[in-house]
Amino acid sequence: MPGISGSTSVRQLDSDRCATEMSIEAVWPSRSLIGRHPDRELLAYAPRMTQQQPMPPGWYRDPQTPQVERWWDGHAWTAQTRAAPVPPAKQKRSTGVGWWLAGAFAFLLVALVVAVVITSQAPAPDKTNSATTKSTPAEHETPTTSTPVDAAEASRSSAAMSSAMAEATAREQDKTQFKNIGDRDWQLIAKNPDAHLGEKVVIYGKVTQADSVTGDDYIRVSTEAQPADYYTINTIAKEGVNGVFANVVEGDIVTMWVRVWGTKTYDTTLGGSTTAPEVKVNVIEVTGHE
Repeated sequence: MPGISGSTSVRQLDSDRCATEMSIEAVWPSRSLIGRHPDRELLAYAPRMTQQQPMPPGWYRDPQTPQVERWWDGHAWTAQTRAAPVPPAKQKRSTGVGWWLAGAFAFLLVALVVAVVITSQAPAPDKTNSATTKSTPAEHETPTTSTPVDAAEASRSSAAMSSAMAEATAREQDKTQFKNIGDRDWQLIAKNPDAHLGEKVVIYGKVTQADSVTGDDYIRVSTEAQPADYYTINTIAKEGVNGVFANVVEGDIVTMWVRVWGTKTYDTTLGGSTTAPEVKVNVIEVTGHE
């Protein structure tokens, strides 16, 4: 161990001892000497006081191994050692940047809240006053004139329309436009009405239903192509001219001038459904009642 000669500043930590600072001059023997005389190793650590005052017993930092403290018994160093206390780490001085950023953020937040409050309390703009409206000067306005309705012309138009409707109805009810057919012909039409759409024929029958279920526009009639004692072909008759069914009731024996209109499917009272030929009636005459 190389010899070290120097001055060490020692602060006594024991509260029971007098806290004084002393200058200690420690003389350390050479490594070769300690190796040859191990029994003299502790004596080699003996301190020499510069003021000839006795060194009080205590733990002192080992000059050769700063990480270790060695026990001085008042006369000589002992073999007892311990780890030297680690001095507390120095706290880094705050640069103040974090506080500055926090303050800036708080200021911006307060400014935003104040702006929102001021905006919410501000009166709404007067759209009536702020809106720019353009008006046309009175001298540039184009006067509007209304042509009075010619009552006579309106009357003439209405009369012409009524006349046209009357003529159309008369044509629809012109019996000369409907042809008489035989029973076989009517059976063929009833079998496939869609193949005879629009054909105008004369048929006979008995009204089997004319009530609230059929309504004012429909009746159900059992028909044949000629007058008969018993009518077999179930037929749905639709009003072709307004009011033609006004005086028709169930049980009437009728003659009808009709136009073939196709087929119609309806529900029966038994819970099922059936399909029957449909005709559009332009003229109907009641010839009897049963």
